Amino acid sequence: MKWQLILYKYCCWGALAKVRDFELRYSELLKQNQIKESNYSNIQQLRNSLVSDREVSSTATLIQTDSLATLDLFSIIKASQAISSEIVLDNLLSKMMEIVMENAGAQKSILCLRQDSSLVVAASATITPKRELKLPQVSIAEYTNIPSSIINYIQSTRNTVIVDRATKEGIFVNDPYIIEHQPKSILGYPIIFQNKLQGIIYLENCLVEGAFTPQKLKILKALLSQVSISIENARLYKNLENHASVQKSLKQKEVLLKEIHHRVKNNLFVVASLLDFQSNYIDDPEVIKLLENCQNRITSMALVHQHLYGNSELNKIDFAEYIRSLLDNLAYSQGCQERNINLILDLDPIELNIESANPCGLIINELISNALEHGFGDRDYGNVWLNLKHNLAGEIVITIQDDGIGFGDHLDLHNSDSLGLELVCTLVEQLEGKIELDKTKGTKIEIVFQELAYKSRI
Repeated sequence: MKWQLILYKYCCWGALAKVRDFELRYSELLKQNQIKESNYSNIQQLRNSLVSDREVSSTATLIQTDSLATLDLFSIIKASQAISSEIVLDNLLSKMMEIVMENAGAQKSILCLRQDSSLVVAASATITPKRELKLPQVSIAEYTNIPSSIINYIQSTRNTVIVDRATKEGIFVNDPYIIEHQPKSILGYPIIFQNKLQGIIYLENCLVEGAFTPQKLKILKALLSQVSISIENARLYKNLENHASVQKSLKQKEVLLKEIHHRVKNNLFVVASLLDFQSNYIDDPEVIKLLENCQNRITSMALVHQHLYGNSELNKIDFAEYIRSLLDNLAYSQGCQERNINLILDLDPIELNIESANPCGLIINELISNALEHGFGDRDYGNVWLNLKHNLAGEIVITIQDDGIGFGDHLDLHNSDSLGLELVCTLVEQLEGKIELDKTKGTKIEIVFQELAYKSRI
C-alpha cells in the first residue's frame, strides 16, 4: 500500500517526528486502508530501532552523517558538471534555476544579476501552482514579485539572509511582499565573483518553516561558487558572439558600400561612353565640344567612386592620387602631348571625404580644362601648374596657374557667361570656401577651404 511505503521511507530517512505526526493525524485513515498488523509492526520496529540507535550509538550517527555527506557531495559534483557544461547564458540560467531549487528545497527562486551599476532580474522559477521558468531581464526597481527590503539589505551588506518564520519574526516582517504572499521560509544569498557582488539568489518556501537548513545552505554555497564562474564565462562568450556579429555586420556593410561605389562608377563611365559615342554622329564642332566637356565632368565624378572602391577606408580617398588620375584623362582628351603643354604637379598627401572630393574634382576638371582649351590661344607650348597644400591655419589650398595669354581685363569671375566658371563659383560656395583670381602673369586661381563634415541623411 502507498501508506506503508510512505511510512517506510520516512523511517529510512530518519524522519521520526514526521512518522509520529503521520500516525496521529491519519490514524483513522490508516485503519480504513486496512494496513496489515504484521507490516505495520515491521515499520514500528524500524522506527524504534532508529530511535534506539540515535539515543545509544554515536557511531551510527557518524556513519549516517557520513552517508548523507557523501550523497550531498555526489549531488554537488553532478550539479556542478551540469552547470559548467553550459556556455550559452540563457541555457545556463535555466539549468541553474532548476538545479538550485531541486537541491535547496525551494518553491520559488529568483536570480538577480548586476548589469553596469544596477541589479536586473535575470531569471525566475516556481514549482507551484505550476512549474514555470522565466527570463524577464527586468530592473529590480520595476520588479514587484520579490521582497525588496531583503534584496536591498543583501546588496548593501553582502550578508546571507535566512528567515525561518518570515511572517512572524525578523526585521523583514513588514515588507509589503511578505505581508501579501505570506512565505514561511526565505533564503537570500549574495553571489560574489572576484570580490565583487555579481548577483543575488532569492529562495522561498510557502509550506514549511525552517526549510532552508544549514546543510542546504552549504550545498547552495558550493553550487553557487560554480555558478558565478559559469555566469562570467557565459557573459564573456556572449560578448565575443556580439563582437563577432558586429564585425560580420561591418564587413557586410563594407562589401555593400564597395559594391555601391563600383556600380556608381560603372554607371557614370557608361554615361561618359554614351556621350563619346554620340559625338561621333555629330558634325557641329560646338556641340561636339559641349559633349566632350560633359563627358569630362562625368568622368571626374566617376573617378571619385573608383578611388573609394579601391580604398581600404570607404569614407575618404587619397586626393593627390585622384588628381593624377583625373589629369591623365584630361591630358589625353585635350591632346597635351601633341600640343607640347606640360602639367606640373606639386601635391601633398591629403585625404578628402566624398563630401569634399566630388566638388573639388569638378572644380579642378573645369579649371584645368579651361586652361588647356583657352589659356594658350594658338601657341603650341605652355605650362600648367597645380598645387595641393595645407596652409598654416590647416585649411586646404588648391592653386592652378598657367603661363598662357590670361583672362581679359573685362572678365569678372563671379559674373561670367561661361558655364564652366559659373559652375566653379557655385562649387566653391558648396565647399564654404574662398576663390581668388590673379591676372598679373598668365592666370592664377587659388581656392581655400576646409574639408566638409559628413552630414547625416537620416
